[in-house]
Amino acid sequence: MGLYEKAADNYALAQIAFREKMYDAAASRLYYAVYQACVKKHMESGRSAADFMSAHEKTLRGESLKSTTDAPKWPHDVLARYASLNALGLSATQRQTVLHAKRCRVIGDYGDTHTVGYKEMQTLMEHAADVFRQLGVSVEGR
Repeated sequence: MGLYEKAADNYALAQIAFREKMYDAAASRLYYAVYQACVKKHMESGRSAADFMSAHEKTLRGESLKSTTDAPKWPHDVLARYASLNALGLSATQRQTVLHAKRCRVIGDYGDTHTVGYKEMQTLMEHAADVFRQLGVSVEGR
């Protein structure tokens, strides 16, 4: 199963969680759907995470960037960088959607006092669909 298929599966799970009013879980799955779609698009363009790092950072991260499986090494913080998102051809609004999805995922996964709410998740789902369209990734119908 490729990353686009995994993205579609995570998007389907986000939709199910949203319908079931499990907004924290929906935020987590939606972020991973966006993350996987972005990583795959970079890979198709021949880019790696190292392309968006300074030489110093590559040295510091060293072995952690080397894959021990067939999965690519794309640290979440590197994908979220302006240069990385801009290279995907995302608009300012779409870049903000990716960053907001990442923040909501952290809140959804680890937040004790704050959770992701209905309206925030509804808006995020709508904007994420625009990101998928821009990337040329079909996540519907899995």
